[in-house]
Amino acid sequence: MNAWSQIPFLRLLLPFIAGILSAVYSGMEFEFLHFVLPALFIVIAIFIFIKRLNASYSYSWIFGIIITMALFISGFQITVLNTGKFKTDHFSRFKSDAGLYFVKVNEPYLEKERSYKISVSVLAVKENDKWISTSGYAMCYFKKDSLSKQLKYGDCLILKTDFAEIKPPQNPGEFNYKRFLSHHNIYHQAYIPSEKWRPAGMNSGNRILKVSYDLKEYLLNIYRENKITGDEYAVGSALVLGYTDKLDPDIISAYASSGTLHVLSVSGLHVGIIFILCNYLLFFLDKVKYGKSIKCISLLFIIWFYATLTGLSPSVLRSAAMFTFIIIAQTWKYNTTIFNTLAVSCFFLLLYNPFMLMDVGFQLSYLAVLGIVSIQPWIYEKWQPRYWLLNQVWLITSVSIAAQVTTFPLSLFYFSQ
Repeated sequence: MNAWSQIPFLRLLLPFIAGILSAVYSGMEFEFLHFVLPALFIVIAIFIFIKRLNASYSYSWIFGIIITMALFISGFQITVLNTGKFKTDHFSRFKSDAGLYFVKVNEPYLEKERSYKISVSVLAVKENDKWISTSGYAMCYFKKDSLSKQLKYGDCLILKTDFAEIKPPQNPGEFNYKRFLSHHNIYHQAYIPSEKWRPAGMNSGNRILKVSYDLKEYLLNIYRENKITGDEYAVGSALVLGYTDKLDPDIISAYASSGTLHVLSVSGLHVGIIFILCNYLLFFLDKVKYGKSIKCISLLFIIWFYATLTGLSPSVLRSAAMFTFIIIAQTWKYNTTIFNTLAVSCFFLLLYNPFMLMDVGFQLSYLAVLGIVSIQPWIYEKWQPRYWLLNQVWLITSVSIAAQVTTFPLSLFYFSQ
Protein backbone atom coordinates (compact mmCIF):
# COMPACT_ATOMS: atom_id res chain seq x y z
CA MET A 1 0.00 0.00 0.00
CA ASN A 2 1.20 3.51 -0.82
CA ALA A 3 2.75 5.11 2.30
CA TRP A 4 1.08 8.44 1.44
CA SER A 5 -2.36 6.82 1.74
CA GLN A 6 -1.63 6.07 5.42
CA ILE A 7 -0.96 9.74 6.24
CA PRO A 8 -3.40 11.73 4.07
CA PHE A 9 -3.34 14.75 6.38
CA LEU A 10 0.40 15.15 5.90
CA ARG A 11 -0.23 15.84 2.20
CA LEU A 12 -2.57 18.65 3.27
CA LEU A 13 -0.18 19.95 5.92
CA LEU A 14 2.90 20.40 3.72
CA PRO A 15 1.48 23.05 1.30
CA PHE A 16 -0.22 24.77 4.25
CA ILE A 17 3.15 25.07 6.03
CA ALA A 18 4.78 26.28 2.80
CA GLY A 19 2.19 29.07 2.62
CA ILE A 20 2.87 30.10 6.23
CA LEU A 21 6.62 30.22 5.68
CA SER A 22 6.17 32.25 2.49
CA ALA A 23 4.07 34.83 4.34
CA VAL A 24 6.47 35.05 7.30
CA TYR A 25 9.64 35.49 5.28
CA SER A 26 8.17 37.70 2.56
CA GLY A 27 6.56 40.05 5.10
CA MET A 28 4.05 41.10 2.45
CA GLU A 29 0.31 40.94 1.80
CA PHE A 30 -1.37 40.68 -1.59
CA GLU A 31 -4.88 42.08 -2.05
CA PHE A 32 -5.70 39.90 -5.06
CA LEU A 33 -5.45 36.72 -2.94
CA HIS A 34 -8.71 37.74 -1.24
CA PHE A 35 -10.41 36.95 -4.55
CA VAL A 36 -8.24 34.03 -5.70
CA LEU A 37 -8.89 31.88 -2.62
CA PRO A 38 -12.74 31.93 -2.84
CA ALA A 39 -12.46 31.18 -6.57
CA LEU A 40 -10.33 28.11 -5.85
CA PHE A 41 -12.83 26.83 -3.29
CA ILE A 42 -15.64 27.27 -5.83
CA VAL A 43 -13.66 25.16 -8.32
CA ILE A 44 -13.07 22.52 -5.62
CA ALA A 45 -16.82 22.41 -4.90
CA ILE A 46 -17.52 21.96 -8.62
CA PHE A 47 -15.13 18.98 -8.74
CA ILE A 48 -16.77 17.42 -5.68
CA PHE A 49 -20.40 17.77 -6.78
CA ILE A 50 -20.04 16.96 -10.48
CA LYS A 51 -19.65 13.18 -10.54
CA ARG A 52 -18.22 13.07 -14.06
CA LEU A 53 -15.25 15.13 -12.87
CA ASN A 54 -14.51 13.47 -9.53
CA ALA A 55 -15.03 9.96 -10.93
CA SER A 56 -12.59 10.43 -13.81
CA TYR A 57 -8.99 9.49 -13.05
CA SER A 58 -7.76 11.71 -15.89
CA TYR A 59 -8.90 14.83 -13.97
CA SER A 60 -7.50 13.79 -10.57
CA TRP A 61 -4.14 15.54 -11.07
CA ILE A 62 -5.95 18.81 -11.80
CA PHE A 63 -7.97 18.44 -8.61
CA GLY A 64 -4.75 17.73 -6.67
CA ILE A 65 -3.05 20.87 -7.99
CA ILE A 66 -6.07 23.02 -7.11
CA ILE A 67 -6.22 21.58 -3.56
CA THR A 68 -2.49 22.22 -3.11
CA MET A 69 -2.83 25.82 -4.35
CA ALA A 70 -5.83 26.42 -2.07
CA LEU A 71 -3.95 25.12 0.98
CA PHE A 72 -0.82 27.14 0.13
CA ILE A 73 -2.79 30.37 -0.26
CA SER A 74 -4.85 29.55 2.87
CA GLY A 75 -1.65 29.24 4.90
CA PHE A 76 -0.39 32.51 3.45
CA GLN A 77 -3.65 34.40 4.08
CA ILE A 78 -4.17 33.05 7.61
CA THR A 79 -0.65 34.22 8.48
CA VAL A 80 -1.36 37.66 7.01
CA LEU A 81 -4.63 37.88 8.99
CA ASN A 82 -2.70 37.01 12.17
CA THR A 83 -0.01 39.62 11.51
CA GLY A 84 -0.78 42.66 13.65
CA LYS A 85 1.11 45.27 11.62
CA PHE A 86 -1.14 44.65 8.59
CA LYS A 87 -4.30 45.60 10.48
CA THR A 88 -5.72 49.03 9.68
CA ASP A 89 -6.41 49.76 13.36
CA HIS A 90 -2.91 48.87 14.60
CA PHE A 91 -1.88 51.51 17.14
CA SER A 92 1.34 52.32 15.23
CA ARG A 93 -0.79 53.84 12.45
CA PHE A 94 -2.00 56.56 14.84
CA LYS A 95 -0.05 59.43 16.34
CA SER A 96 -1.04 60.44 19.85
CA ASP A 97 -0.47 64.18 20.35
CA ALA A 98 -0.48 63.78 24.11
CA GLY A 99 1.33 60.43 24.08
CA LEU A 100 -1.57 58.75 25.91
CA TYR A 101 -2.37 55.08 25.46
CA PHE A 102 -4.99 52.86 27.09
CA VAL A 103 -3.50 49.36 27.53
CA LYS A 104 -4.27 46.02 29.13
CA VAL A 105 -1.72 43.74 30.81
CA ASN A 106 -1.44 40.47 28.85
CA GLU A 107 0.53 38.33 31.28
CA PRO A 108 2.21 38.36 34.71
CA TYR A 109 5.32 40.52 34.76
CA LEU A 110 8.82 39.17 34.30
CA GLU A 111 11.15 40.67 36.90
CA LYS A 112 14.35 42.13 35.45
CA GLU A 113 17.24 43.73 37.33
CA ARG A 114 15.82 47.28 37.23
CA SER A 115 12.34 46.90 35.78
CA TYR A 116 9.27 44.71 35.32
CA LYS A 117 8.88 43.45 31.76
CA ILE A 118 5.22 43.18 30.67
CA SER A 119 3.50 42.54 27.35
CA VAL A 120 0.45 44.78 26.88
CA SER A 121 -2.42 45.13 24.41
CA VAL A 122 -2.86 48.70 23.19
CA LEU A 123 -6.64 49.12 23.23
CA ALA A 124 -6.89 52.84 22.46
CA VAL A 125 -4.87 55.91 21.50
CA LYS A 126 -5.79 59.49 22.39
CA GLU A 127 -5.66 61.53 19.19
CA ASN A 128 -7.07 65.07 18.86
CA ASP A 129 -8.66 64.82 22.32
CA LYS A 130 -10.52 61.64 21.30
CA TRP A 131 -9.91 58.03 22.30
CA ILE A 132 -9.61 55.88 19.16
CA SER A 133 -9.96 52.12 19.48
CA THR A 134 -6.85 50.27 18.30
CA SER A 135 -5.27 46.83 18.27
CA GLY A 136 -1.72 45.53 18.61
CA TYR A 137 0.77 44.47 21.27
CA ALA A 138 3.79 46.21 22.76
CA MET A 139 6.52 45.39 25.26
CA CYS A 140 6.71 47.68 28.29
CA TYR A 141 9.42 47.96 30.94
CA PHE A 142 7.97 49.46 34.13
CA LYS A 143 10.31 51.04 36.67
CA LYS A 144 10.42 49.00 39.85
CA ASP A 145 8.33 50.39 42.69
CA SER A 146 5.67 49.21 45.13
CA LEU A 147 2.83 50.03 42.71
CA SER A 148 4.22 48.37 39.58
CA LYS A 149 4.97 45.25 41.63
CA GLN A 150 1.22 44.79 42.11
CA LEU A 151 0.42 44.67 38.38
CA LYS A 152 -1.48 41.55 37.37
CA TYR A 153 -2.91 39.99 34.24
CA GLY A 154 -6.00 41.85 33.04
CA ASP A 155 -5.19 45.18 34.69
CA CYS A 156 -5.93 48.22 32.51
CA LEU A 157 -3.59 51.21 32.53
CA ILE A 158 -3.17 54.64 30.99
CA LEU A 159 0.38 55.26 29.79
CA LYS A 160 2.02 58.52 28.82
CA THR A 161 4.87 57.45 26.61
CA ASP A 162 6.23 57.18 23.07
CA PHE A 163 6.53 53.66 21.73
CA ALA A 164 9.72 53.04 19.75
CA GLU A 165 10.20 50.36 17.13
CA ILE A 166 12.34 47.48 18.38
CA LYS A 167 15.83 47.66 16.93
CA PRO A 168 17.44 44.84 14.93
CA PRO A 169 20.62 43.15 16.26
CA GLN A 170 23.70 45.35 16.09
CA ASN A 171 26.37 42.63 15.96
CA PRO A 172 26.89 39.62 13.64
CA GLY A 173 25.55 36.39 15.10
CA GLU A 174 23.64 38.24 17.84
CA PHE A 175 20.22 36.89 18.84
CA ASN A 176 17.57 38.61 16.72
CA TYR A 177 15.22 39.83 19.46
CA LYS A 178 13.31 41.97 16.96
CA ARG A 179 12.44 38.96 14.80
CA PHE A 180 11.62 36.85 17.86
CA LEU A 181 9.10 39.40 19.13
CA SER A 182 7.68 39.96 15.65
CA HIS A 183 6.61 36.28 15.65
CA HIS A 184 4.53 37.24 18.71
CA ASN A 185 3.16 40.33 16.89
CA ILE A 186 5.20 42.70 19.05
CA TYR A 187 7.02 45.42 17.11
CA HIS A 188 7.31 48.29 19.63
CA GLN A 189 8.58 48.84 23.15
CA ALA A 190 8.77 51.56 25.79
CA TYR A 191 10.27 52.25 29.21
CA ILE A 192 7.61 53.49 31.66
CA PRO A 193 8.80 55.60 34.66
CA SER A 194 6.68 55.57 37.81
CA GLU A 195 5.05 58.96 37.10
CA LYS A 196 4.11 58.06 33.49
CA TRP A 197 1.30 55.58 34.18
CA ARG A 198 -1.78 55.10 36.34
CA PRO A 199 -4.32 52.29 36.89
CA ALA A 200 -7.56 52.47 34.90
CA GLY A 201 -9.37 49.24 35.80
CA MET A 202 -8.71 45.66 36.91
CA ASN A 203 -9.19 42.07 35.84
CA SER A 204 -10.67 42.67 32.41
CA GLY A 205 -8.88 39.70 30.84
CA ASN A 206 -9.89 36.15 30.04
CA ARG A 207 -11.30 34.45 33.15
CA ILE A 208 -9.70 31.10 32.40
CA LEU A 209 -6.27 32.70 32.04
CA LYS A 210 -6.80 34.73 35.20
CA VAL A 211 -7.68 31.58 37.19
CA SER A 212 -4.62 29.87 35.68
CA TYR A 213 -2.23 32.67 36.66
CA ASP A 214 -3.76 32.98 40.15
CA LEU A 215 -3.48 29.22 40.70
CA LYS A 216 0.15 29.25 39.58
CA GLU A 217 0.93 32.12 41.95
CA TYR A 218 -0.81 30.25 44.79
CA LEU A 219 1.38 27.19 44.21
CA LEU A 220 4.52 29.33 44.04
CA ASN A 221 3.57 30.86 47.39
CA ILE A 222 3.59 27.35 48.88
CA TYR A 223 7.29 27.14 48.01
CA ARG A 224 7.94 30.52 49.63
CA GLU A 225 5.94 29.71 52.78
CA ASN A 226 8.00 26.55 53.23
CA LYS A 227 11.22 28.60 53.12
CA ILE A 228 12.34 27.21 49.76
CA THR A 229 14.52 29.95 48.32
CA GLY A 230 17.51 30.58 46.10
CA ASP A 231 18.52 28.01 43.50
CA GLU A 232 16.26 25.36 45.05
CA TYR A 233 13.22 27.60 44.52
CA ALA A 234 14.32 28.53 40.98
CA VAL A 235 14.89 24.93 39.85
CA GLY A 236 11.90 23.46 41.71
CA SER A 237 9.41 25.98 40.35
CA ALA A 238 10.83 25.53 36.84
CA LEU A 239 10.69 21.71 36.97
CA VAL A 240 7.13 21.50 38.28
CA LEU A 241 5.39 24.66 37.09
CA GLY A 242 7.55 25.96 34.26
CA TYR A 243 8.27 29.20 36.19
CA THR A 244 11.71 30.19 34.86
CA ASP A 245 11.90 33.85 35.95
CA LYS A 246 14.25 33.15 38.88
CA LEU A 247 16.69 30.86 37.08
CA ASP A 248 20.28 32.07 37.34
CA PRO A 249 22.24 32.26 34.03
CA ASP A 250 24.84 29.88 35.51
CA ILE A 251 22.17 27.27 36.21
CA ILE A 252 20.78 27.60 32.69
CA SER A 253 24.29 27.26 31.27
CA ALA A 254 24.98 24.15 33.36
CA TYR A 255 21.77 22.43 32.25
CA ALA A 256 22.38 23.43 28.63
CA SER A 257 25.92 22.02 28.69
CA SER A 258 24.65 18.70 30.05
CA GLY A 259 21.92 18.50 27.39
CA THR A 260 19.08 18.57 29.94
CA LEU A 261 17.85 22.14 29.59
CA HIS A 262 14.48 20.89 28.33
CA VAL A 263 13.55 19.63 31.82
CA LEU A 264 13.44 23.25 33.05
CA SER A 265 10.81 24.17 30.47
CA VAL A 266 7.43 22.55 31.03
CA SER A 267 6.42 21.21 27.62
CA GLY A 268 5.98 17.91 25.79
CA LEU A 269 8.32 16.00 28.10
CA HIS A 270 6.32 16.82 31.24
CA VAL A 271 2.92 16.35 29.61
CA GLY A 272 4.13 13.07 28.12
CA ILE A 273 5.28 11.76 31.51
CA ILE A 274 1.91 12.65 33.07
CA PHE A 275 0.09 10.98 30.15
CA ILE A 276 2.13 7.76 30.43
CA LEU A 277 1.75 7.55 34.22
CA CYS A 278 -1.98 8.25 34.26
CA ASN A 279 -2.60 5.97 31.29
CA TYR A 280 -0.86 3.18 33.21
CA LEU A 281 -2.70 3.87 36.49
CA LEU A 282 -6.09 3.88 34.74
CA PHE A 283 -5.50 0.54 32.96
CA PHE A 284 -8.40 -1.11 34.83
CA LEU A 285 -10.90 1.09 32.96
CA ASP A 286 -10.08 -0.75 29.72
CA LYS A 287 -12.05 -3.76 31.00
CA VAL A 288 -15.12 -1.83 32.20
CA LYS A 289 -18.19 -0.98 30.15
CA TYR A 290 -17.75 2.52 28.77
CA GLY A 291 -14.38 2.43 30.51
CA LYS A 292 -12.42 3.61 27.51
CA SER A 293 -14.59 6.69 27.18
CA ILE A 294 -14.25 7.41 30.90
CA LYS A 295 -10.48 6.91 30.65
CA CYS A 296 -10.29 9.26 27.67
CA ILE A 297 -12.23 12.00 29.48
CA SER A 298 -10.14 11.50 32.64
CA LEU A 299 -6.83 11.73 30.76
CA LEU A 300 -7.96 14.84 28.91
CA PHE A 301 -9.07 16.46 32.18
CA ILE A 302 -5.74 15.64 33.90
CA ILE A 303 -3.63 16.94 31.01
CA TRP A 304 -5.56 20.19 30.65
CA PHE A 305 -5.69 20.68 34.43
CA TYR A 306 -1.90 20.40 34.52
CA ALA A 307 -1.70 22.84 31.61
CA THR A 308 -3.79 25.27 33.69
CA LEU A 309 -1.50 24.77 36.71
CA THR A 310 1.52 25.81 34.66
CA GLY A 311 -0.13 29.04 33.49
CA LEU A 312 -1.21 27.82 30.04
CA SER A 313 2.12 28.71 28.47
CA PRO A 314 2.36 28.29 24.68
CA SER A 315 4.63 25.23 24.97
CA VAL A 316 2.22 23.47 27.34
CA LEU A 317 -0.82 24.40 25.25
CA ARG A 318 0.92 22.96 22.20
CA SER A 319 1.80 19.71 23.98
CA ALA A 320 -1.62 19.34 25.59
CA ALA A 321 -3.32 19.82 22.21
CA MET A 322 -1.01 17.28 20.57
CA PHE A 323 -1.71 14.64 23.23
CA THR A 324 -5.44 15.41 23.03
CA PHE A 325 -5.50 14.29 19.40
CA ILE A 326 -3.41 11.21 20.24
CA ILE A 327 -5.71 10.19 23.13
CA ILE A 328 -8.87 10.63 21.05
CA ALA A 329 -7.41 8.67 18.13
CA GLN A 330 -6.28 5.79 20.38
CA THR A 331 -9.53 5.63 22.35
CA TRP A 332 -11.88 5.33 19.40
CA LYS A 333 -9.34 3.37 17.32
CA TYR A 334 -9.59 5.50 14.23
CA ASN A 335 -8.06 3.82 11.21
CA THR A 336 -5.03 6.08 11.23
CA THR A 337 -1.33 6.09 12.10
CA ILE A 338 0.43 8.16 14.73
CA PHE A 339 1.99 10.17 11.88
CA ASN A 340 -1.45 11.16 10.62
CA THR A 341 -2.55 12.05 14.15
CA LEU A 342 0.50 14.29 14.57
CA ALA A 343 -0.21 15.93 11.21
CA VAL A 344 -3.83 16.63 12.28
CA SER A 345 -2.76 18.16 15.59
CA CYS A 346 -0.09 20.27 13.86
CA PHE A 347 -2.57 21.48 11.22
CA PHE A 348 -5.17 22.66 13.74
CA LEU A 349 -2.57 24.30 15.99
CA LEU A 350 -1.22 26.25 13.01
CA LEU A 351 -4.76 27.08 11.95
CA TYR A 352 -5.23 28.65 15.39
CA ASN A 353 -1.85 30.44 15.37
CA PRO A 354 0.39 30.08 12.29
CA PHE A 355 3.30 31.76 14.08
CA MET A 356 3.67 28.67 16.28
CA LEU A 357 5.60 27.24 13.35
CA MET A 358 8.39 29.75 14.03
CA ASP A 359 8.67 28.71 17.68
CA VAL A 360 11.77 26.60 18.38
CA GLY A 361 9.90 24.59 21.00
CA PHE A 362 7.18 23.74 18.49
CA GLN A 363 9.73 22.49 15.97
CA LEU A 364 11.72 20.49 18.53
CA SER A 365 8.56 18.93 20.03
CA TYR A 366 7.25 17.58 16.76
CA LEU A 367 10.67 16.43 15.56
CA ALA A 368 11.30 14.62 18.86
CA VAL A 369 7.96 12.83 18.72
CA LEU A 370 8.52 11.91 15.06
CA GLY A 371 11.90 10.45 16.00
CA ILE A 372 10.43 8.45 18.87
CA VAL A 373 7.62 6.89 16.83
CA SER A 374 9.68 6.27 13.68
CA ILE A 375 13.27 5.54 14.71
CA GLN A 376 12.94 4.23 18.30
CA PRO A 377 11.38 0.84 17.38
CA TRP A 378 14.23 0.20 14.91
CA ILE A 379 16.88 1.13 17.51
CA TYR A 380 15.20 -0.94 20.24
CA GLU A 381 15.08 -4.07 18.08
CA LYS A 382 18.85 -4.01 17.58
CA TRP A 383 19.38 -5.39 21.08
CA GLN A 384 17.02 -7.44 23.30
CA PRO A 385 18.34 -7.67 26.89
CA ARG A 386 17.40 -10.86 28.76
CA TYR A 387 16.79 -9.17 32.11
CA TRP A 388 13.69 -7.04 32.76
CA LEU A 389 15.46 -4.13 34.48
CA LEU A 390 18.15 -3.90 31.82
CA ASN A 391 15.43 -4.06 29.16
CA GLN A 392 13.63 -1.08 30.73
CA VAL A 393 16.87 0.92 30.83
CA TRP A 394 17.52 0.10 27.16
CA LEU A 395 13.93 1.06 26.27
CA ILE A 396 14.31 4.53 27.80
CA THR A 397 17.77 4.91 26.27
CA SER A 398 16.48 4.05 22.80
CA VAL A 399 13.74 6.68 23.17
CA SER A 400 16.34 9.29 24.13
CA ILE A 401 18.62 8.35 21.21
CA ALA A 402 15.74 8.55 18.72
CA ALA A 403 14.68 11.99 19.95
CA GLN A 404 18.28 13.25 19.89
CA VAL A 405 18.86 12.03 16.33
CA THR A 406 15.90 13.93 14.88
CA THR A 407 16.41 17.12 16.91
CA PHE A 408 20.21 17.19 16.41
CA PRO A 409 20.16 19.36 13.24
CA LEU A 410 17.93 21.98 14.87
CA SER A 411 20.08 22.03 18.01
CA LEU A 412 23.12 22.76 15.90
CA PHE A 413 21.31 25.41 13.88
CA TYR A 414 19.77 27.33 16.81
CA PHE A 415 22.20 26.70 19.66
CA SER A 416 25.45 25.73 17.89
CA GLN A 417 25.95 22.84 20.33
